[in-house]
Amino acid sequence: SGANSQQKEKKDDAADHNEDPRSFIMHHLRAFAAVLAARQIQHTTALRARIPLVRLTGSGSGTGGIRADVTIRDPLNTLKAQLVRAYVECDARVAPLLVAVKHWTKSRGIGDAHTNFLNQYGWTLMVIQFLQKAGVVPVLPVADSSAAPSASSSVAAAKSDQKNSSSVGQLFHEFFRFLCQLDPSQHAISVRNGSVIARNTSASSPSSGSGSASASASGSE
Repeated sequence: SGANSQQKEKKDDAADHNEDPRSFIMHHLRAFAAVLAARQIQHTTALRARIPLVRLTGSGSGTGGIRADVTIRDPLNTLKAQLVRAYVECDARVAPLLVAVKHWTKSRGIGDAHTNFLNQYGWTLMVIQFLQKAGVVPVLPVADSSAAPSASSSVAAAKSDQKNSSSVGQLFHEFFRFLCQLDPSQHAISVRNGSVIARNTSASSPSSGSGSASASASGSE
């Protein structure tokens, strides 16, 4: 019976890989939503969206107030996570500054694209752009159009040639000065280029969406 069970699991795995990708995603998100419902965890679903997701609203018992969007097989999200990780590895001040800005945006209700503000990833790009301009982190190279930058070749140089020794608190204060210099009707930021660019500047590659954000309220999820 054990052998039969293993053969069935292999067939199920093969069926999953051969299944239409969107059907696979929808099936597993529905299953996840059912588990949340059974545990009385508040959530909403957007299964017909361009990128299907299940959203944890942060309300209900046992959630700890955590709000999150859950997606499956989204390669852009993988690139985003790799990009953020690469910059966090550049300097010990990056992570705490990102946490401070995230807390500030959440406490003031300005960190959600659904309410016409930048989403949290957009704010993360804004912080990275500020740190690039402040000389805290370098502009990391991108090997190709389908990959996020890697910190491995630039971290050592960034640490040995550090131009900014400000504390996290000082950087947090200077971040708001940086924000005040941006004109939402004219400017966008690009950590890929390491500079503020005009909003009508065309993206130079398909992956530039993982490293750019409007200075206004149009950050992408």
